[in-house]
Amino acid sequence: QELIVGHPLSQELRRDKPILEAKVIQILQDLLQILEFVHNHNVIHRDIKPSNIIRRYSDGKLVLIDFGTVKEVTTKLPEDEGKTRFTIGIGTEGYAPNEQCAGRPRFNSDIYAVGIIGIKALTGVPPQDFQTDPKTGEFVWQHEAEVSPELAAILSKMVVYDFTQRYQSVSEVRLALDDLLFSVS
Repeated sequence: QELIVGHPLSQELRRDKPILEAKVIQILQDLLQILEFVHNHNVIHRDIKPSNIIRRYSDGKLVLIDFGTVKEVTTKLPEDEGKTRFTIGIGTEGYAPNEQCAGRPRFNSDIYAVGIIGIKALTGVPPQDFQTDPKTGEFVWQHEAEVSPELAAILSKMVVYDFTQRYQSVSEVRLALDDLLFSVS
């Protein structure tokens, strides 16, 4: 492993210290760029959290670390059809979605984790303390943040409980953020 000289993103995302929307968007863009690279190599990280992201001192860039829990996505062979394949549920409480905890991680499980980081940054609230809607199971967080309705919608879609309703790829999220930035400028 290469030594990354910097500090963990967790030092920037402190309890009760919300970050301004523009900086959160930059963090999201940087993380999504990294995640797109990882996913393009057919790898699901499965443990994206602020302490596994280092802000490098030399250039201020974010670096994703701790690939010890990655899952390589492979093509199923025809003889495997009909068999159920599980992996061990790996991840960190608050950052791992339900399907990942059940041992069925997907690419958008990592998108979920990045969305949680964005919400934590905007609210200063740790994910374990997020309130949920008792009817839908969705996070109720927007009242805790100064956030535009557009960014709130993007983040909410990143962390929706049902993975089929979440963004299916990093490129979809990046496009939504680009559209948001274009409409603002």
